[in-house]
This record gives sequence, C-alpha cells and structure tokens, in this order.
Amino acid sequence: MCFSEYQSYINAALLAGTGIYASPNYKLSLTGIFFSLKELIQGLLYKYQGNKSMLKLLGIASWVHIVFQPLILNIFFSHFAPNFKFWNIVYILSIILGIIMTMELNELDIQNDPDCVAKNENDDFCAKETGAYIGKHHIAYTFHTDKEWKPFNMWIYWQILFILPVLFTKARSLGLLSISMVVLVQVIYDYIHNIKPYPLPTQTKEFSGEKAAIWCFLTVIFIPIILYEKKIQKFIKN
Repeated sequence: MCFSEYQSYINAALLAGTGIYASPNYKLSLTGIFFSLKELIQGLLYKYQGNKSMLKLLGIASWVHIVFQPLILNIFFSHFAPNFKFWNIVYILSIILGIIMTMELNELDIQNDPDCVAKNENDDFCAKETGAYIGKHHIAYTFHTDKEWKPFNMWIYWQILFILPVLFTKARSLGLLSISMVVLVQVIYDYIHNIKPYPLPTQTKEFSGEKAAIWCFLTVIFIPIILYEKKIQKFIKN
C-alpha cells in the first residue's frame, strides 16, 4: 500500500490553510505554507511519474526545500522560545548551510565538484539521476549529489541544526517530538525491511529517499500545534 497523490494535495491544502489562518504571525504562517509546498511537490511527483524532465525539476525543488528545513524549523521553534538569545546565529548558520547544500546537488553544482560514490545500489541520496520513483510505501526521492564532505558529511551538520538548538530552549518538548518522528520513520522502515542501521538510524543509506519523503508527509503534525499554539505556549512556560 502506498500513500497517494491526492493525500499529498489534501495535506498541502490543510497546511496552507493553517498557515493563512495563523497570519499575521509570520513564524507560524511561514511554517505552515513552507511545508504545504513540500506536500504539493510530493503530490506532483506522483502525478509526473514517467516524465523525466518534470521529475528532475520537482526533484531539484525537493532538494532545495529539504536543505532549508532546519532554518524554517528553528524559526517555528523560536515562536515558542523567543528568549533564546542565539536564534539569530542559528538562522545565519542555517542559511549558510542551506546555500552550501543547495550546490551539492549535481544540477546546481556551480563549483563542479566530483560526484558522490554510492554506498549501495539503493542509496537514493547518491543516485544516477535527480527525480523520484514509487517506493514500497510512498513516493521516494532520488538525488544526484556531489562527493561527501570530509571528515563529516553535510547531513551531520544538517542534523545538528535540525535537532540541537531547540534542546537548549523551553520548547525542547516540541523539538523532541520532531526528532522522534524522524527517527521513528527510519527505525520502523529499517525494521520492516530488515535493514541494519549503521551507525545510527538516520544515517542508514538504503532507500533514504523514501524514508525522507515519508517523514515530510508527517508534517501535518504542525497543524494542531499551530492551531493550539496558545495552549502549548502555556504548557511550555509552566
């Protein structure tokens, strides 16, 4: 069984509507609309299966969206923890990382770096072409990327900015919820398909494109958080 194109459109509409409802609070509104775009892209990736040129364009859009997710997520968290004095530094680092990672995609590689070396035949983040395919349960991204940075892969820095800043704020419970969702998707998928997580679940390469897309589908969790943000703020302050 696979999630569907129309479910993605429904999620996109719900997130966009929630973002509009949250205006003029730009932090909440931006989050809802930003992730609604990801759901819309995923719906279109289902629609244009078999159309390589459209899949490449949508794959590029997916990559750009993914690499800037830490920025939007931290803007979202800052609404619930406005007194954290390092938010501006986190934003700047997230923007810089997003720009660097944007150029890691082969189609946007202005510095002409060497191509990546796939860890295995199912390494979706080191594919021969940027695009998408129908996975076992959901749409799956494929990205043609550059050779990994040394000594640490860029995704390590992405994960640090995605996870770490909020843990030093009063909104850490929301951060732990986001982290749990990402890890849960990875662990369940790997367990079902007998994939050995090495060295951590979020670093397992097999079918990483499908696991990443499934997590993006779960961003509907932002809807109740945005709608009940005042109650959540009270809970956080207590």
